[in-house]
Amino acid sequence: MLRKMLFAALGAFMTAPLAAQSLGRVELYVGHNDALAAVPYLFGGGVSVGGGPVGLRLSGALATKSGTSNSLAQTQTVSLRAWTADADLLFSTNNWRGIPLGAISGVSPYVLLGVGGQTTVPDSVARTAATWSYGAGAAIAMGAGFQLDLEARLRQSASWLAATPAPAFRASEYRVGLSILFGGHHSGKNTRATLPSSSIPARSPGASRPAVGAAARVIPTGERYLGVRYLYGGTSPETGFDCSGFVQFVYARQNVPLPRTSRQMAQTGQRLSLDFGALRVGDLIMFAEDGEPISHVALYAGGNRILHSSSSGGGVRYDDLSTKRGQWFVNHAVAARRVVSDGRSLVSALAFAEGVLHLDGPDHAPRPGR
Repeated sequence: MLRKMLFAALGAFMTAPLAAQSLGRVELYVGHNDALAAVPYLFGGGVSVGGGPVGLRLSGALATKSGTSNSLAQTQTVSLRAWTADADLLFSTNNWRGIPLGAISGVSPYVLLGVGGQTTVPDSVARTAATWSYGAGAAIAMGAGFQLDLEARLRQSASWLAATPAPAFRASEYRVGLSILFGGHHSGKNTRATLPSSSIPARSPGASRPAVGAAARVIPTGERYLGVRYLYGGTSPETGFDCSGFVQFVYARQNVPLPRTSRQMAQTGQRLSLDFGALRVGDLIMFAEDGEPISHVALYAGGNRILHSSSSGGGVRYDDLSTKRGQWFVNHAVAARRVVSDGRSLVSALAFAEGVLHLDGPDHAPRPGR
């Protein structure tokens, strides 16, 4: 009965990430398990699905070690085959978007809870035991769709999962792996809504003419990536975008090089006043937390809207500046820049450097609907 309840709960948890996300990864790893002292290393792989706060992973590892055994005055070669297999639920409080950690591209910490099985060698004889386990890990974005995985877990025997009881044991296991990411689109859609009246000043007649060149094309280009997830340090639609990675990407599609971070972008282009009514489509708006340096950038999309990759919004989306959420961005706007009309930045993308690259962190705007 307990086993049925457990697997029913696992099934309920699985439906959420599988229905709502298409993000996945394939992982290869090397592990060490204390219960398999005779086998120093396990070599395995796994498949994960889920880009939200809950993910599902199936993994397994194998190892073979040859040795000698003395029995009845005879020496013979024996082979010990060890294995582990797991079905894990992965929980991430930061919604798999990553958190700033120095100059590392992005780090997503997580905790895990799983069931499975493994070989044990309590008395030089290989046995099979059902297990349950818990632990924690960190996924470190490496760029270009790759991810470094570090993980530790504690395994315990689970006689309530097995048909026949097995000796009780506890074992620590450690993994180091490399993952290839795929997917990355949310199933939800961002739709345009009729904008309510706003307290932000209306455009002046002199500013109502359409933008020209690359700036006029970046919004239609950026709109193609609505729903792509937010990823700290992300620069591509396959793995996700952070705020400046998205702006840099869509301008690059128009053959316009921009620097990598929002602070660098604030040093380029034509300086503008923070008069939202005078902004043109494609202008850059920079934001900062109270008392902090610039850490977010968005594209002005016209009609009191911005287009950006927002951590609090879950990815690439429009935000209406006249809403309660949008007011947070209005209150935290600190600079605006315009790419000049011939489509080139006034300062080369390579002309400004910070030494150690400090990427833009997540924004802290109210989540949509709040």
